[in-house]
Amino acid sequence: MVTKIRSCIWCDGNAKEMAEYYADVFPDTTVGHIQYYTADQPDFNKHMVGQPLIVELTLGGQEVILLNAGSEFPASEYFSLEVVCEDQAEIDRVWDRLVGDGGEESVCGWCKDKFGTNFQVTPQRYYELIADPATENAVNGVIYQMKKIIIADLEAAAVSH
Repeated sequence: MVTKIRSCIWCDGNAKEMAEYYADVFPDTTVGHIQYYTADQPDFNKHMVGQPLIVELTLGGQEVILLNAGSEFPASEYFSLEVVCEDQAEIDRVWDRLVGDGGEESVCGWCKDKFGTNFQVTPQRYYELIADPATENAVNGVIYQMKKIIIADLEAAAVSH
């Protein structure tokens, strides 16, 4: 038996817009099948007829479902998508798009996009630096003070330790 786990993001009437936005922000994203609400929906969904119900996409190699279900469950930091970046240029590009298009900065590389989805924009280098017990605390001490992560500052903390 093969177990497949996919993320499902609850959307407030904007699943197709989200999918198109993510395809623009993350070049390796593909939008797949879109299932639409039909006329035989339960009464509480009649207002959604003709709109996307489910949008399937591949985001960074991961299958994701966008469920266009309404405003009953708002996004929270309980769930986030981590974008592991190869270099500072990629961090800057992703961060600037997610935050600059109406999103919101948080701490330690966390941000929200304009839809309220939480992201962690993290350099691969961070994981390399904290793998060394001798530098882990120094690197984490610096990252806890950052919003957008600056790789050079993490490396400087590791060297100065």
